Amino acid sequence: MLQQFENMKSRKALACIKANHLLIIDRTNQLIKHGFTFLEAITFVYEQLNITDTRFNDKFSETLQKGASCYEIFKLLRYPQTILMQLYFAEKYSELSATLTQCYTYYEKHKALKLQFIKAVQYPITLLIIFLLLVMTLNATVLPEFEHMYATMDVQGSFLQTFLKAFITNFPLVFLTSSLISLFSIYLFQRWLNKQPMQKQIYILTHIPIFKRYFRLFITYQMSQQFVLFFKNGIKLNDIVQIYLQQDENLFLNYIGETLKSEIQKGERFSDILMNLNCFEQNFITYIEQGEKRDKLDIELIVYSNFIMDHIQSFIQRHIKLIQPIMFAVIGLLIMSVYLVMMLPVFEMMQTIQQ
Repeated sequence: MLQQFENMKSRKALACIKANHLLIIDRTNQLIKHGFTFLEAITFVYEQLNITDTRFNDKFSETLQKGASCYEIFKLLRYPQTILMQLYFAEKYSELSATLTQCYTYYEKHKALKLQFIKAVQYPITLLIIFLLLVMTLNATVLPEFEHMYATMDVQGSFLQTFLKAFITNFPLVFLTSSLISLFSIYLFQRWLNKQPMQKQIYILTHIPIFKRYFRLFITYQMSQQFVLFFKNGIKLNDIVQIYLQQDENLFLNYIGETLKSEIQKGERFSDILMNLNCFEQNFITYIEQGEKRDKLDIELIVYSNFIMDHIQSFIQRHIKLIQPIMFAVIGLLIMSVYLVMMLPVFEMMQTIQQ
């Protein structure tokens, strides 16, 4: 019981921290700009959160005392992997404040899109739940009465009526079962995918309809941010390969490093290697190819990464706008089916009485 209570406190503390993720980035960045060290800034900001979980506070203090990096502390605070990798490379190449600003912008847009998605689906989902309860009530009360009335009056229902009745009767069970099967299938697919070699994972993710577009955009954005830091600090290609080979926690970057190393040894060009990986946007490859001929690639990639972020935002918004009309159309068809199931028997009985 005590362990369960401690786990509840930890989850509550993490929920509070996640709710203040943007605030932590913003205030920490402000303090760094005013001359604070990162450890001083994050300590001050964390104290303002008033986290009551003693065990998590002790863990945070212990991490600070060990001289943890920005990456390690933000990982403890459960930031997304995209944010963590940007901070990891920024801290190594003295671009922490600028990268915190970029992370804040990216994360702010990410949370806004997430909130927009929730708002788009919460009302249709609420209606769908109400509809399921209504159908279950009809199946338990009204529809059996109609069946009894049919049997008493010896009325034969039409094919449409029989079909709609079977559909409405079985809809709650079919919907709930299919939803559970779908969620379980996605869970199994994720577990299976994580066990596959990275090359196969990339191939699968770049061939899933709709999702492949998101995958390419996010990967391209992440890599463009990293290459900005590399090229701005004059890091050579061989050094980039070694940096990626050291990424034990990020298997994708490690795979990129291994691929670059093996292909460079074969005499392949950097841009051609990235193209053959088949997981980046074509414009990104074009910029890299042009950057091999001139010295302004870091500036071009900064602008390009901003374009990528805007493109991701508009792409997600376009799909969010489609979700609500589709869900309302489905709910409308379901309501129409219930209406017909209720009214068709009445019409059938009226015709029988007239005859």
